[in-house]
Amino acid sequence: MPLTSIDSVDAALKTNDGWIELVITDVGEVHDPGRRMSTLDAKLKTYVRYVESEEFQKDFGTADITKVIVKVVYSGPEYKFPVSEMTVKARDREPICIPIVFEKLPF
Repeated sequence: MPLTSIDSVDAALKTNDGWIELVITDVGEVHDPGRRMSTLDAKLKTYVRYVESEEFQKDFGTADITKVIVKVVYSGPEYKFPVSEMTVKARDREPICIPIVFEKLPF
């Protein structure tokens, strides 16, 4: 799914060391920097809703949500003001901060 598919989760997987990686793919289809950031923000809100959802529970069972990370994999220009975390309140718990990392594709 591209970045502009703001209502969907691009990829969600469990790593061998028990982390859950939620991936956002940005292949450079949004060229305006302001629109790109607002699109990323909308996509991140979808990811917050996913982590808070029953669907996440169904996909990952009783996974430790403190071991969730969002990875933004992108091509094109660097993000000028990248966010570094998002706050999630899931399953009647205290809010937690989920780290967001940015990984530039080599092409």
